[in-house]
This record gives sequence, C-alpha cells and structure tokens, in this order.
Amino acid sequence: MTLQTPLFLLILLIFSIFFIGGSLFLILKNEKESLPKVLWVLIVLAFPLVGAAVYYANAVIQNQRAKQQPAY
Repeated sequence: MTLQTPLFLLILLIFSIFFIGGSLFLILKNEKESLPKVLWVLIVLAFPLVGAAVYYANAVIQNQRAKQQPAY
C-alpha cells in the first residue's frame, strides 16, 4: 500500500476530521472564558492538525498538573 492509494487517503481524511472535530468539541465544551475559546478555535481552524495536537497536549498537561495539586 502506497501513500497515494484512495483507501489510505480516505483513512487519513476520516482521522483528520475526527481529530479536528474532537478538539473543537472539547474547546467549546471546556473553556470557560470567551477569549481563550475564540483563540483556540481560530488556531485549530487555521492550522488544523497542528492546532488540534497542541490543544490536546495542553489539555493533558493541565490535567496532570491538576492531579498533582492537593484538593482542598
């Protein structure tokens, strides 16, 4: 299978749509303030895969930091 086969391109397209759609869903669902929400949506739409990957990585890092801090 080469990188030009229609099946590979279809799988890549589906993966990209789910990746971008998932990140947009999480941004719209989780961000509380409107300015960060707008900025993240613009980043994801302007640079789809890179923006979505950066958002997911940022969410994972924030989640790990929240787990490390003691609950009051």
